[in-house]
Amino acid sequence: MVLRVILTIFAWLLLAAHYSRVDNVPFMILSLLIPLLFFIRRKWALLSLQMLTYAGALVWIQTTVTYARQRAMAGESWLRLALILGAVALFTIITGLLLNSKKMGKKYI
Repeated sequence: MVLRVILTIFAWLLLAAHYSRVDNVPFMILSLLIPLLFFIRRKWALLSLQMLTYAGALVWIQTTVTYARQRAMAGESWLRLALILGAVALFTIITGLLLNSKKMGKKYI
């Protein structure tokens, strides 16, 4: 269970770094606060954290498409960018899936 929590926190730190890079301070702060839902030992908190993590993956997918299009239109290489950001999106999706386990569910009432 500890590894699942660490991976989720890391996924949210990555998203906070993304928002920091694009100067979106409110979403950066929100991304840093969302993992605090782990301290609320209720099923709704765990489900909210899981759904928000999936939403974070959608942000990564949208970012990947946007940046890849910008690079392609500028005639620059976009494949490496798409692979890296796609891997981050996949990692975030997997993190959300890991929250949907019996071990995690038993800790939340």
